[in-house]
Amino acid sequence: MKKILLSCLYILFCSISYSQIQQNNNLTSDDIQELSKYYKSGDYQKLEDKTFELLRNKTQTEELDFFLGLSYMHKYNYVQASKYFVSALQNERVGYKPSIPLLGECLVHLEKYEEAIVILDQAIQLGYGDYSFFYRGRAKLRKNNADLDGAISDFEYFLNLSKDEDSISTDYLSSVYYYLGNAYLEKAVIEKEKNFMHAENIFQNSIENYLNSLKYDSNSYIVNRDLGVAYMLFNQEEKAIPFFEKSLQINENQPNILQTLNVVRGKVSYNRIKLKKEHDIYFVPVKLNNVLDIDFVFDSGASDVSITPEIALTLVKTGTITENDWLPGAYYKFADGTTAKSMRFNLKSVKIGNKIISNVTCSISNSLDAPMLLGQSVLSKFGKYTFDYKNNELIFD
Repeated sequence: MKKILLSCLYILFCSISYSQIQQNNNLTSDDIQELSKYYKSGDYQKLEDKTFELLRNKTQTEELDFFLGLSYMHKYNYVQASKYFVSALQNERVGYKPSIPLLGECLVHLEKYEEAIVILDQAIQLGYGDYSFFYRGRAKLRKNNADLDGAISDFEYFLNLSKDEDSISTDYLSSVYYYLGNAYLEKAVIEKEKNFMHAENIFQNSIENYLNSLKYDSNSYIVNRDLGVAYMLFNQEEKAIPFFEKSLQINENQPNILQTLNVVRGKVSYNRIKLKKEHDIYFVPVKLNNVLDIDFVFDSGASDVSITPEIALTLVKTGTITENDWLPGAYYKFADGTTAKSMRFNLKSVKIGNKIISNVTCSISNSLDAPMLLGQSVLSKFGKYTFDYKNNELIFD
């Protein structure tokens, strides 16, 4: 910010010639140099004292208004600073044009968004576009006014300009990436109802910018929290957990996030199905017709659920298979290459974890020793899933 103000001050000095000073308000070049010295050294009290002293003796005060605006701005008194910048702008000389972007920045801090947008647009049109903070300010205003595309454009342009500005702090960059992530996320949520695939692409832009924000400030509980929320909004609860945990480590006084984390942990845990592994064969725990728990062999080549005659008889005895559930027999090719006709029936429900599908075709093997098989074609009906072979888990989205 100081670098930007110094640049504006330099433009002011270059634009106001000594003859203009003498002619318009009787300020001398020594007066200007003294005020400049106090400003550059950060001695704002002396800057104000000298400025008010000159105000008592000078008839035209635009230069002095400009210096007072700078001083009050550094004291975070944006109300008073904006008044002095407005006063300085009453003079039409080009030398006072740097007051325009500074007034815009004051209005940003005062949350006078509609006025600030007008001022910042004017500043950019006048050629102050190389000052990246104008775009950051306008981007925040556009976001507050629900102009998400405009906000995204300005944030990204700010980041492009900032690549060559060594004075930009890491906190500042973290903040911009965070706001950009928010803008993309808001746009993705709106788009989700119209075109989910397009919304997912926008969502990925959001995640990328949140992660960039954490590169510059990994200990921001707000960014970690909102990244977790973003993943939840797009049904990726498992990815949300570490960011909620990190946010709570930094700031434990977040009861709502703690409650959400506990709910998500329970849900994710329920959707992570522990598999048994024997001799490189994976067994998936399944509940049939809500009455019988069986470990099935995961067989990517199987087309239906396949059970032994014994298990079929048990289901009949429980009353969950009725006469209406039987289907015409069909021929199946087995792992040993043989083909045989098998009896078939309709399973009312197949449950894995908290996922349930209904009306599943099930075949009965011709051998009591045959393994219970769960085919990939059946498993795919449960929705998206992945295998975590490292931890022997089946994970449902």
